[in-house]
Amino acid sequence: RRIVAKGSSYFLKAIKAGEDALKRINDEEGFSENYLIFMQQLSNRYFNRAMFLLTVREDHASPTRAEDQGLLDLMTCKDMDQEVVDNGDRDGFKGDDDVYFELLMGRITGVLRLLKTGYSDPWGIEELFEGARNALVAALQEPDHHALFRDIQPAGQMQRLDSALIEYYLWLASCQTDDGGTRRECVELAAVIAIRMMFETNI
Repeated sequence: RRIVAKGSSYFLKAIKAGEDALKRINDEEGFSENYLIFMQQLSNRYFNRAMFLLTVREDHASPTRAEDQGLLDLMTCKDMDQEVVDNGDRDGFKGDDDVYFELLMGRITGVLRLLKTGYSDPWGIEELFEGARNALVAALQEPDHHALFRDIQPAGQMQRLDSALIEYYLWLASCQTDDGGTRRECVELAAVIAIRMMFETNI
């Protein structure tokens, strides 16, 4: 519990520092590009604390409070992510072209981990998959020049997303108590994606 308390204190200080920096930028520059950059960084800190609290809640001094705070942090993060997306184009904030896809993949990985530990879907993971797919499709319009493919080829990025989808569908299948259609459909969807990945690898 001492380690959990120390970690909680670290995240609290990091978020407080981020909130102060965001307020200072807002006072000095208003709703600017820097404001959006710092908002995204602060959103990441909320997400990281959420993952921490929801993962270690049983070892926390107050498990219920840890869970409540973790779920609240997730919703705060989701709202901030959406605000950055909604206002980014309007205010000229672009960032690196690969940042948004990587952000979504990180969110997907975290939410999948929570689902596997017994939480109900706290975010709406299918929204994350849709956003990542849209970002990838947009990047594929310029496969030779897009920053997303600077270190990993298009097929590799597609397979990263497909691997997460397989993991999600297999988790869905494991949640079904019946031997009927829903469970079978989820397994078949995972199998179809896996076969497609093998085909892409052999192109």
